[in-house]
Amino acid sequence: MKENNKELSTRFKDNDSFVKNNYINVSFRNDVAKIVNNIKIESTLKKEGSDKVLDTFSVDKYTMAPNSDIEIPMFDKANLDDGNYITTTTITNGKKNWKFTSKIKLDSKETDDMDSIVESNKEDSNNKFIIMVYIVIVFFLLTSILYFILKKYKFK
Repeated sequence: MKENNKELSTRFKDNDSFVKNNYINVSFRNDVAKIVNNIKIESTLKKEGSDKVLDTFSVDKYTMAPNSDIEIPMFDKANLDDGNYITTTTITNGKKNWKFTSKIKLDSKETDDMDSIVESNKEDSNNKFIIMVYIVIVFFLLTSILYFILKKYKFK
């Protein structure tokens, strides 16, 4: 293996925009084995076909780990009507800029269905946890009863 002092250049890749937990999330990836400091992220949301900015998001001095993905919940979809939207995200690091544009479709029926699926999965996992707790309690009770019965007959 050979070592070199060559500087790794920073690179970001767009992973798309999507709806999750009632927020429009913008996702991107640092695909270089290098920690990137002092990132500035700016994003805007517009309705497709319109120049009017509906919402903005900005963060300064962000740090990203090497070879990592990040999802940032930027826009609350509760205030938006169904339809097609465009997110434009600009990432700035020093003098370098990356600009990503993603199209996202909001359909309240579709996202409500997904939210109900997530809620039912949470209920299922809660039920499984409760059943496991009951099994452990019954196991300890039976073990304790068996121990005392054996202890009683052993010493007579």
